[in-house]
Amino acid sequence: YWIRRECAFFIGAILILSFVKRNTSRNRKILYIVLISVLFLHFAYITGILEYAVDKFGRYVKYNAATDNTIINKIYTIPLIPLGALIRALYGLLSPLPNGLFRIGYMFTDYYAFRDVLISIGSLAQIVFLPFLFRRLRKMDLAVLTFLITYLGNRLVTSTFRHIIMAYPFMMLLMCLEYKECAIITRKRALFFSGFLVFVMGMIYIVLF
Repeated sequence: YWIRRECAFFIGAILILSFVKRNTSRNRKILYIVLISVLFLHFAYITGILEYAVDKFGRYVKYNAATDNTIINKIYTIPLIPLGALIRALYGLLSPLPNGLFRIGYMFTDYYAFRDVLISIGSLAQIVFLPFLFRRLRKMDLAVLTFLITYLGNRLVTSTFRHIIMAYPFMMLLMCLEYKECAIITRKRALFFSGFLVFVMGMIYIVLF
């Protein structure tokens, strides 16, 4: 119920951007996106949606800054501009952190441990395939724009899993499409690099937390 208005806003933005032709040049696409974004923000302003979104943004930031998660607290207390938006977006690509793997010994005796382990396995797969997501983002097609609108529209405001999960199907779609189109040698290099990165990040997490 509480996110219906935001969902309608996202759907409207995606619908308008869908009229940008596929064979349009990259520079012209960017120009169209900027113009459409300005018009959409103007519409949001005169209808009160923008004021509503800003007010809700402030409340959600306070909520995230008051959680028991130390990492989220620090990330969402950073001002959105100039670094807060980038840090939240990057953190979202690595979350939920796969720390549920530490409960793997209890996964067949505890339902919550079983759930956390499965989520962590999915998180690992997500992180390993991030190079393919980054490669796909350069194409700026409708699938990419749909993902960015849904992902950033939620991630910049909240870290609540039930909200950000809306962007996951689009993320998986982009990863799979790019993986399919990549040469075999490119796949191997990307997977090796991301696998090594996951290992290093895991060691850092164990040492710090």
